[in-house]
Amino acid sequence: MKYSKFITVLAAQCLLAASLCCAQDKKEKKLEVVLFANVVEETTGQAVPGVKVTLMRAKDSIVVDTTTVHIRHNYNIESTYAWFKITEPGEYIVKCEGKGYETTFNHWKVDKLYKHETFIETKTPWYVRRAKKTRNKDIQLGEAVVKASRVKFYYKGDTIVYDADAFELAEGSMLDALIKQLPGVELKEGGEITVQGRRVDELLINGKDFLNSDRKAMLNNLPTYMVKNIKVFEKTTREMEVMGDTINKLLAMDVRLKKEFTRTFVGNIEGGLGTNHTGLARFFGMKLTPKSSFKIHAMANNLNDAHDPGEQGDWSPLKQATSVYNIYRLSSFYHYADDKINYQNTIQGRYTENKSDSYTNSESFLSSGNTFGRNFARGRSYHSSFWTNHTFYTNKNILLGPVKVETLHINPNFSYNDTRGHHASGSASANEDIYDHYGKEWRDSITTPNAGQLLRTYGLNRTKNNNRRNGYELNASSDYSIYLAPAHDNRFGITVSGKTDFKNEVERLYEHYNLDYLQKGENDFRNRYTYNKSQGLMHRIGLQTKWFSFFDDFFRVSLAYKYEDKKQMQNRSLYLLNKLDAWGEQTGHPLGELPSVDEMLQALDNGNSYWQQQDRYENKVTPNIYFYPGYNTDSKVRCNAWITPEFIFSREQLQYERAALDTIVRRNQKYVQFSTGASIYPNGKSWPYPWNVSFGYKINVTQPNMTYLVDFRDDSNPLNIMLGNSNLRNTRTHTIDLGFNRRMKKQRILQTSAKANIYEYRLAMGYTYDTQTGVRTVTPDNINGNWDLTGQLNYSARFDKDGKFTYSTSTDATYINSVDLIGTETNGQSSMVNGQLAKRSEVHTTNINETLKLNARFSAKASLNFKADLHWQHSTSGRENFSTINVADFDYGLGGVFQIPLGFQFSTDMTMYSRRGYNDHSMNTNELVWNARLSRTFPKAGLTVMLDAFDLFGQLSNVRRTINAQGRTETWSNVTPQYAMLHILYRLNKKPRGVREP
Repeated sequence: MKYSKFITVLAAQCLLAASLCCAQDKKEKKLEVVLFANVVEETTGQAVPGVKVTLMRAKDSIVVDTTTVHIRHNYNIESTYAWFKITEPGEYIVKCEGKGYETTFNHWKVDKLYKHETFIETKTPWYVRRAKKTRNKDIQLGEAVVKASRVKFYYKGDTIVYDADAFELAEGSMLDALIKQLPGVELKEGGEITVQGRRVDELLINGKDFLNSDRKAMLNNLPTYMVKNIKVFEKTTREMEVMGDTINKLLAMDVRLKKEFTRTFVGNIEGGLGTNHTGLARFFGMKLTPKSSFKIHAMANNLNDAHDPGEQGDWSPLKQATSVYNIYRLSSFYHYADDKINYQNTIQGRYTENKSDSYTNSESFLSSGNTFGRNFARGRSYHSSFWTNHTFYTNKNILLGPVKVETLHINPNFSYNDTRGHHASGSASANEDIYDHYGKEWRDSITTPNAGQLLRTYGLNRTKNNNRRNGYELNASSDYSIYLAPAHDNRFGITVSGKTDFKNEVERLYEHYNLDYLQKGENDFRNRYTYNKSQGLMHRIGLQTKWFSFFDDFFRVSLAYKYEDKKQMQNRSLYLLNKLDAWGEQTGHPLGELPSVDEMLQALDNGNSYWQQQDRYENKVTPNIYFYPGYNTDSKVRCNAWITPEFIFSREQLQYERAALDTIVRRNQKYVQFSTGASIYPNGKSWPYPWNVSFGYKINVTQPNMTYLVDFRDDSNPLNIMLGNSNLRNTRTHTIDLGFNRRMKKQRILQTSAKANIYEYRLAMGYTYDTQTGVRTVTPDNINGNWDLTGQLNYSARFDKDGKFTYSTSTDATYINSVDLIGTETNGQSSMVNGQLAKRSEVHTTNINETLKLNARFSAKASLNFKADLHWQHSTSGRENFSTINVADFDYGLGGVFQIPLGFQFSTDMTMYSRRGYNDHSMNTNELVWNARLSRTFPKAGLTVMLDAFDLFGQLSNVRRTINAQGRTETWSNVTPQYAMLHILYRLNKKPRGVREP
């Protein structure tokens, strides 16, 4: 008994001693915190990489740690970072020294280290001072032979660098012309840029997000002579870093300006007059400093094409405008950014006049026999708009007691658009191609009261429409986000984000509409006034946790939640004024005049007027799971894999009133969207990787418009009757992506990818066609069997060591299995569309596209490029009376830029655009288009004079022809593509003293 008591006491004493030891060890264990600091030049505030920084204790000058300053492409300003490990609070001395800089000392103090604050950032940057220049004695060197050779691009660590001076461009060229020539880079319509197949998220100037919100202005107005090089690299944002996401990156393209343009005002004024009443006026001014920028842009022109001679971009005759535009635009942009805050605002006003005049011949392919149509339309429209955007966010922590705000972002927007115009149109449809017998007089058969004999015999219907419209649209929105975390704890954090959006739209339409059913001998005249109004209000709020890492960053997890409520109201009031006495076809009331309010109520078309309000409430829960096998290991490859399911709970209600129909439709659904994928690349390598393999799979669910679920009939357009369908289901889209990229020696780049889409219950606007009247009855319905498959292969390389001769090829092939519902009827006796008598129409289409580019830079005074494109389409179907389509559009041509005597530059491109395989031989055309520019620069005066000629041979037709599985169309538009223009560009650059401009 005594023995056991002794053992118990001894064990208790041992445990107490052990706990005291552990407590002592724990107490004596020092904290280790990572310190991040930004190092900048004292006078300019610019980032300074490569400086050696030594951290010393102030009390005894003992060195704590030493590091070298590195550049980082983070946030919206280019910055540097130096990081140290510290284990105790106190005062420190920071010694900075580097080539070209004086040795400087900064003092820094930290009052306390916290257990869970694993890293801290300095509140102010550490400064270095440039060393004073000293004159060196002249040293006599031996003779050397230098061979000038400019490489178009090279890799510098994780950055692709394109040398702007290695590309020969026409005088007066803007940034878009340079980007179009960069190897592996593609500039698409709308300003979207891809590099080696990856989309560029941000377009920067000198590392700053000055004009990314208005890319078109930057691309079209920044002169290429200002550009030193263009860098492409991966970057992150402060929001991503504080959330713990240091793996996923954005792709940025940084336009670096030459030194003489980085701290001065730069600008240009351009004006020109040309043949065919063409004109151009443009002003662009920009002031840059290390922390701010201001840009103003004014423009007026009636040119519908931005194609410059010598570029050979992706332009083709099918991309020319289909009307004549007069555009007037004024915009300003201001941006300020430092290490604490980031603010920018944009204000823009625009006025557009559009004059359109077109004639269209068409043929529709139907199983019961093709139908043929003619249409004309002419009119003018006027559009005014005002838009402003403001963005504010912080770059430094804000302490609010026990909570810190690491990021705060606010982005309000406002826009107003006003539209008005008047149009006249007419059309005729027939079951025989009778229009060739009319020649140019077929339009008279539409507009004259009595149709011709052929049209009365074979025609189905004839319409005439004269209308006026006016309306406005107002939008106001604001989104915000804020990241909150414990004041001295880096383990936890949450982002709260949200958005409020208000929209109000009003449209008034006045019409005199006349429809003749030629086979029946019936006439339908309508004097219509339509008032459309819609309003919407949307609120959204979301929460997302910080990324949490497990097992030494083997996988990371984040949880997101989003709530959204949206209310939309729509009201359409359609008035048939022809129901009233003295408001019929033969009355004298002009278009746009309205009767009294009491009479208007009598003319209301209840069957085609409606009011609806839709309320939607959605909750979405999204766990994000990322895996990083090989991230912190010595394995040869790394893998990023992710799984992102989205659990969506939606509740919707539609109140709908139309004539006697007063109903409420409810839809409560729970469904899951899902995406997963992986990317494999070499370990220890940064982007652009020597090779990269990627895979992705996604399921997306699309709900049909709730209005389609209402059992309504809309015959406001008597030739296109719309029905509802309450049996519609959600569409599920399965997308599979595969990709492989390979970067090889001698600047060779290989990229290949494949993508497949499979659609379940795809929404189809099936229709039945009345062969006697030409009336289509359209009903939405679900149909299976739609899918497509696309493969792509891109390869670029150089022929020689110096990269003077380069080539690239891009090939893609697509197979589309398209399924629709099409039926025919006679006098409305056949069917409804909903899967009953409407026939399943299946068309199989193969498209192959090939682009080959060759570029030769013989010297600094001459460059030549060749481009060839092929677009081949092959469509077949088992549908009755379907004619196999086997057509090809191809083009090939040369372009170049040449320096010629007396200081002139000549740039030109000549391209043959051809079409083959069309059954209509008039569509098998050859159009040789030659464009040229002769320019001369006067550096002392800051002037560039340019003479442009577009379509010198006059072979470019303003007739656009298209063909697909549903039919073919031929449209003549009032575009006058051929013109010559003399314009002058004056540079307003205020450059530093002693600096010469190119």
